[in-house]
Amino acid sequence: MKKRILTLFVLLCISLCGCGKEKFDVSDIEVIDDSSSKETVSKDKVSEEKNSDDSKVENTLMNELAEVEKKQAKLDEEAHDCVTQLDMNMNAADSANLWDDELNSLWSRFSEKADADTKEKVLAEQRQWIKDTEAAVKEAGISAEGGSIQSLLESCERQERTRKRCYILAGYLAEVLGEDFEQPPRELFGEYVDTQGTMEAYNSMKVNKPSDGKYKVEIAIYRLTSFEGTATESNGELDFVADDERNIKGKIVIDDNDSATFTVTESDWDLSPVGVSVELPEKW
Repeated sequence: MKKRILTLFVLLCISLCGCGKEKFDVSDIEVIDDSSSKETVSKDKVSEEKNSDDSKVENTLMNELAEVEKKQAKLDEEAHDCVTQLDMNMNAADSANLWDDELNSLWSRFSEKADADTKEKVLAEQRQWIKDTEAAVKEAGISAEGGSIQSLLESCERQERTRKRCYILAGYLAEVLGEDFEQPPRELFGEYVDTQGTMEAYNSMKVNKPSDGKYKVEIAIYRLTSFEGTATESNGELDFVADDERNIKGKIVIDDNDSATFTVTESDWDLSPVGVSVELPEKW
């Protein structure tokens, strides 16, 4: 989301600085071998059935989402041509609406096909997602303080969260339909921050791309301390161990919305005691 906002912001800055009958003889009639005709018809039928089967194979949720991704890529390209803040806001809104429409379509089909128990379980999850998303969108726009960029910040946050939710809901629908579906791989690396409603990072955690199965991690706790170390993935979480003599160990949990939490599980340092937990709700 931050990369998209930065691109649009730079573009804004540049724009400011700057479709009768023919007679025939019976003897002209060619006698056609009937067996050959039947064979041709038979081959045509097989070909049609094959094409029909291929069409069914192609009509999958994976391919459906791939088509939505193509539309998103086109919107991303159009974002580079945005000149005014209004253009940027409208482009970001179009992206959010694109995934919102797909989410509504997926939910409509899931509601129709799922059994009562499954539907009720996912409905509760969906309601919580809506609640969390509305709060996150509001939080994303606070830093603009009512400025013209507020709409952009809010739309980008909504688009990012709704896109991820589409894949999760598509997975549920695929299970109901008995269809194979593979979730996109999670990228745990990146910079997770707590801005506290500003454009600055008060607390941050940078997780670098893994090398030999280990992540290099840098953690900074505002006005308290900072430390580096390595982390290994275990059951979808990261086990962290600091590099220095302070013997700081911790658990890093990253949820589906790219919000992270670092919790100290072992420490010989008073400024970072066991139990301290730092929430980092944004990923840059």
